[in-house]
Amino acid sequence: MGCCQQHKSKTRVIKPKVSALSVSTADENQYLDSPIKPNSKLLLSYYASNSKMPSSFKSIFEAIFVHEEIDMDEINLNFVSFGLDGVYHFEMITSYFTHIKILKLSNIEIMNVHVKRLSHSIAQMINLEVLGVEGNRFSADGIQQLNPFKHLKKLKELYLDRNNIKSYGMKYLCENLAKLEGLEVLSLKQNLIEDEGIFTLGKIWCYLPNLKALDACENMISDIGAKYIAKNFFSLKYLDLSRNSIDLKLKFLFEANQTLQAIL
Repeated sequence: MGCCQQHKSKTRVIKPKVSALSVSTADENQYLDSPIKPNSKLLLSYYASNSKMPSSFKSIFEAIFVHEEIDMDEINLNFVSFGLDGVYHFEMITSYFTHIKILKLSNIEIMNVHVKRLSHSIAQMINLEVLGVEGNRFSADGIQQLNPFKHLKKLKELYLDRNNIKSYGMKYLCENLAKLEGLEVLSLKQNLIEDEGIFTLGKIWCYLPNLKALDACENMISDIGAKYIAKNFFSLKYLDLSRNSIDLKLKFLFEANQTLQAIL
């Protein structure tokens, strides 16, 4: 693609409960008198029939039907093993949380073949400002399927650490990143990215005018890639290139890029 020219919010976190409330089919009616959405009965029936649902998902369903607590702005499903069942659970609740601002889906053990469905569900959350999908080892194939970004116009922070993206996967990632004009923070730690991947990111940099922080530590970037970043990524204020194959002095990077305020 050719080139043309840290957010914090007050959140209420959904955490797994020690003893999740059990809602049997016989108990459904007590929660259906004040339907939250037209398909409430379908969703509650789905919840009641899934006794082996992970507690993290159960707490979200309970927030909807038991506590009527649907104004939450953060969902945290880190370390929940998704599998295909998890993808189904996530799809069922997505329409209730289009207002969510923070979504954490790190280390969810999802297979690449299910990433497309997950991506479609994430795309429904059009008010997302922070998305964390670290530690899922998507690889290039999974990253190609992770493409909800054209719908996430408000996204400000994206965390993709430890996903085995490599330079080849950066091609697919950057095609989608170019749709995120409001992005301010991008984290790509531990992804085996080489200089070629940095060059690919540079080609779409003009579509990321608000990007202030880039964390690319623990990759395979050399002095060549570091110089390229310093000379071309002019919106950056914070840059982490620690634990790469870089011998350059920080002084050179500061001299080459006057907007940088901190380099690690």
